[in-house]
Amino acid sequence: MRPGRRIVAGRRSCKNGLKEAGSALGRPDEAREGVARKSKRGRRTTMANFDRGGLLVARILLVLVFLLAGLNKIMNYDATVADVAAHGVPLPAVATPLAILFELGGAILVVLGYRTREAALALILFTVLATLFYHRFWEMSGQEQVINMIMFLKNLGLIGGLALLWHVGPGELALDARKPAQE
Repeated sequence: MRPGRRIVAGRRSCKNGLKEAGSALGRPDEAREGVARKSKRGRRTTMANFDRGGLLVARILLVLVFLLAGLNKIMNYDATVADVAAHGVPLPAVATPLAILFELGGAILVVLGYRTREAALALILFTVLATLFYHRFWEMSGQEQVINMIMFLKNLGLIGGLALLWHVGPGELALDARKPAQE
């Protein structure tokens, strides 16, 4: 976008290539172009610079909990099946391998940036179900209620982060960002 070009955002307008947040809703590429500032060294920086490595780091941090939980389920498989059954999940012998598949498979896909949006949606679905079965804080009392409410809210934050990843995509350092082979 050229500096000085006028962009209308709702009832307000802004100049110099900077956009108001409302004008870029639903258009993450435009939002990255529009947020520009000077760095400490005097170079112009944009959100697009964050794509080069920042989104990769964010993807890894976002799904680290799924990787570790999936590995823990494998290392303690029998105890995990018993725990799944104790929480009232139907068919624990089937649900446990599915949970491992969702956690490890989804997390690996997100880290690689391959089919990132689909993996984010799968992890959202898994997290919603796990939250509803495991963190029913409204049925608890005392310290158990507090801990499970925090876990419930943490999972809502994960769902929000995964929804944001679904919306903006994986960034430049991702297999999804590869250019298709020319025929």
